[in-house]
Amino acid sequence: MRTAEEEQEKLRRFVDEWRSHIWEKLEQFDSTSSQAAARDVGDINEDPVQIVTKPLEGFTVLDLIATDNFPFNKLLIVLAHDCHEILQLRKQALSKVYPRLVVFGLRSASEETALEGELQKTFARSFKFFQDLLEFVSKLRAVLSNLVQQLEAIYSGDTTKSSRRPYAAFWNVHLRTAVHCLAEGFTTLITIDEIVAQNTSIGHSISLFKRMLHSVRSEPSAFAMEPDQVESLDSEVSKVDNVLMGGLFQRCLQEDFYGNLEIQKLKTNRQCLDEILFCVREGLLQSLARLDSLREYPYDREKLFGLIAVWVWHSWMIGDAPEKKLTKLVMELQRRAPVLHLFCNVRLVPLQFLIGHLPSWALSSPIIKEARRDAGVVNTSYLAALDDVLSSHSQTLRSVLVNWLVSFDSTVSPVVQQLAIHAMLGTRFKQLTQGVCLANRLRHILRATIDIHAYLEVPINKEQLKKLRHVAEILKAVEAMFHRRSSETALGLGHMLQLAQSQILRRLSPLKAQLEADLLAMSRSTGVFMLARSLTRSGKDMDTKITDALAAVNVAIKMAEGCSSMQSNVILRLALDVICSPNSKVPDDVASEMMDLCSVIELVADVHNVVKLVTDCSFLYWSRDIMPACFKMLYRKTGEARHLQLVVSAFRDPVNLMITGNADLSVIESYEKEMEEAISNELVAPLCRDIETDLRLHVHSAHLKGAVNINPTKTYGEMRHLAELKYGLELDDIHLPGQTLEQGVDVLEIMRNIHLFVACYTYNLNTQVFIERVSNARNRKYLNTVNVRHVANSIRTHGTGIMSTTVNFAYQFLAQKFIVFSQFLFDDHIKSLLIKEQRFYKEIREKGGKDYPVDRAEKLNKDIRKLGLTDDGLSFLDQFRRLIAEMGNALGFVRMVRLGGLHYCSSASGFLHDLDKEMSFQEASRDAGITAGGVYAGKILDQALDSQKISLEGMDYLNILTTVFSQELRSNDNSHLKNFFLIVPTLTINAVEAMLQAKERMSKRGRDASNGMFTDDGFALGLAYVLKVLGQNKDFDSLHWFDSARHHYLAEKARIEDGLDMDGIGSGMNGLQIWSQKLASISEEEAHNMQLVKHLNT
Repeated sequence: MRTAEEEQEKLRRFVDEWRSHIWEKLEQFDSTSSQAAARDVGDINEDPVQIVTKPLEGFTVLDLIATDNFPFNKLLIVLAHDCHEILQLRKQALSKVYPRLVVFGLRSASEETALEGELQKTFARSFKFFQDLLEFVSKLRAVLSNLVQQLEAIYSGDTTKSSRRPYAAFWNVHLRTAVHCLAEGFTTLITIDEIVAQNTSIGHSISLFKRMLHSVRSEPSAFAMEPDQVESLDSEVSKVDNVLMGGLFQRCLQEDFYGNLEIQKLKTNRQCLDEILFCVREGLLQSLARLDSLREYPYDREKLFGLIAVWVWHSWMIGDAPEKKLTKLVMELQRRAPVLHLFCNVRLVPLQFLIGHLPSWALSSPIIKEARRDAGVVNTSYLAALDDVLSSHSQTLRSVLVNWLVSFDSTVSPVVQQLAIHAMLGTRFKQLTQGVCLANRLRHILRATIDIHAYLEVPINKEQLKKLRHVAEILKAVEAMFHRRSSETALGLGHMLQLAQSQILRRLSPLKAQLEADLLAMSRSTGVFMLARSLTRSGKDMDTKITDALAAVNVAIKMAEGCSSMQSNVILRLALDVICSPNSKVPDDVASEMMDLCSVIELVADVHNVVKLVTDCSFLYWSRDIMPACFKMLYRKTGEARHLQLVVSAFRDPVNLMITGNADLSVIESYEKEMEEAISNELVAPLCRDIETDLRLHVHSAHLKGAVNINPTKTYGEMRHLAELKYGLELDDIHLPGQTLEQGVDVLEIMRNIHLFVACYTYNLNTQVFIERVSNARNRKYLNTVNVRHVANSIRTHGTGIMSTTVNFAYQFLAQKFIVFSQFLFDDHIKSLLIKEQRFYKEIREKGGKDYPVDRAEKLNKDIRKLGLTDDGLSFLDQFRRLIAEMGNALGFVRMVRLGGLHYCSSASGFLHDLDKEMSFQEASRDAGITAGGVYAGKILDQALDSQKISLEGMDYLNILTTVFSQELRSNDNSHLKNFFLIVPTLTINAVEAMLQAKERMSKRGRDASNGMFTDDGFALGLAYVLKVLGQNKDFDSLHWFDSARHHYLAEKARIEDGLDMDGIGSGMNGLQIWSQKLASISEEEAHNMQLVKHLNT
């Protein structure tokens, strides 16, 4: 009972949330003009209800094909099923497979390279998809194999059994639809091949995942897996790798593609291969005739390439040089379209494809050799042609499309009722196809121009970019128009399709009557004999052809009278292939008209998806570098500001692709943030700047004395009122701090960029000040400083809450630095040197010694320096020292923020009573008989004082930062850190040497003075902090390092002074010569020791 109540409660909450969401959407649809305008240009993905027009068939292929001619039925059912299955798989690939493959491995803009293990995780999350992809490919290959077998059986040349073969009458029928569907299947496989080849993340992730599995296989229990599970997973991954990386189309050129069909049998069936070649030639001629014209259909270029793929397959089958005329036709396509786009940004170069897949005997053709020689010239000419079309014809196309927008809006509008119903439907039908073809042409120009410039590495100039932006705007305007009139289009779509189908019926009806008359005239047998003959295919050949033609006409009429679904259109095309056979009585022009009507019906029936295709600009994601320039152009041309929504809509299309492709949320958010930054930087920021400039000019032109008597509060107040009057802008209230002339560096900026601050500033512990490094101010004659007063001013501006936020940022920074710290000590070279030091120190302790010798520390410094130097001459120990100094600077900044908070609290409470005394202003006000308002004011004051007291007492931030890291860094997982105290002596020597060099550079000029500094207490603070965190203070004290260093350098000082005893040298010239000889005999190391002694004494 409780479970039922819980489910009921879940349903109730779901309904409430859905109702709330719908009401929010409906509130956007207001009757006001402004809301209506927003509705016209709004995001079409935000509609509460979306209209999708799609004819749905309620019958199967078996139900649709039902005539009295049973052999004809069987043949047509098999072909229709195969063709329909291929088209369904292609549709599935467009909506599910291609987007997932294209967006696989996309990273956000902040991630230049994938993090360690990220690709393996991505592949693991998509592994189910890759398994489904294998099933998809297997199913598509099986259907293609079956279609090839059916074509081979239909066109079999076994004339000895022709009287018994049920499809002998089909030998002269050109099954164009079947061959085109075979081309569609090949195109699908090739598209997957090209996406996998161009998206290197797929192959790289599979390789890394397999490598990871090899590691898992050695210790499966550590990953909570059984050995059988690992082997099974490795087998599945290898299967994915072999299928995808081996080339799907290349496998179709091998023998395993044909299943039970003997490959030799297919190669010897010349009639079948010739029929396929005829359909390829005819399809290429028809598509080439429409190419680069306003009659080009959206899928023409894909079909063209599919036919080329069939030609390649045919070249492998015949085993001989291909036909010259068809080869010239293919090379003509290569010349007119040297680059084809299969999906989104996936480009395919036909010539490279032919070189990679044609057999050697076909590649030896002189025509192909010549095309390979002229490939560079063809590409350059194609680029020039596209640029010419963009510059000279794009304006014409834009004008045509603008006229179409106006015409379509007025014709489709429900208020237009002047035309007769048939004329109005015919006009709408024509405008639908015209709009789709125009948009398809513009989209090709946009995508091809951008891609060919990127392919040939030719930059796009500003004028070309401006025209490309105009093309994208028109495309999105077409999409918005279809969306705006979607309801009217949906209401008339069924009638428009019936009108087009009626034109096919009008051409088929006379043909049916003529066939029935011919069959009646030739019939001299009883009905029973006719039925037996139709079942066995015996009798006269002409009689059988007429019977088949009549059955095809009946099927075509039935399909033309029914729903325009994908199944019906496929069956209709196959029936028309039979009807329009070479020996039929159908004129060529009538056959061509019916085929064109079928193409238009298919286009209009799926107009919803077709419009999305021809107006999709998701390929702009890979050319998003042009986005800021496009927005900048919009701002410079004030008259084009109304096009902003269209440009934003074009650049937002990649988001829909990412959502469909199941991309990571971080990638989508990164791209949306990139769009927002481009709009902010190129539109909002310049607009705000220009508005501010205009307001300032207006204000200062009326107050010429503003430069003498500055009153920012009054000036900004006048600007605020003027902005409301002139621009209708509601500016924020003025929040200028009263009588504050200087705030200094803002702590918030330092906190947000603490990684830069600690590297560019040095810390002085005594004076509590940060001083900018000289190297960071090369172009200035002064250095910036940050002290407690600056911090107190920032706290006064932003409040005491920034103190806790600073600690959080410092914690994050220290966590990152401890990772680098651990990696340095984990290095094999460093670890081995420290192990040697540990062994040496242990031997000293066993011998009764207690001081760590200075010579040993200097030797370790030299050994680490031998490991290598950076370009700046820094050793690994120098970088490690800088790391600790930056950690100390971060701690010094936290300490300064704490002191700044105390300074602020003490200044704010200077005129208050002693906060340690218990006193309540609320109680005092109540006792004094003050009104309720005064008592409430006393309560507020008490709360402010309590908050001030808490801030004044504060917390020990340094202790918190120590405790939070101690437990983790002292664990067994970080045992390599236990010898850190042994490298501290070497670090101190390295720090003293670096400080001496830095102080010497302070007195020099030029480039040598760039790295000078006179304080770096951050190193000492960081060193003490690390020892505290690691709990190695006692270990370090046991080294007696400072005593050892003091004794060592005092001894060195005495030895050097004894060697340079001036009393024993004498005077005069002779004494000077003796003193010079002794000074020259001092080694470099002794001179260095003298400097260290001097520094130690100071």
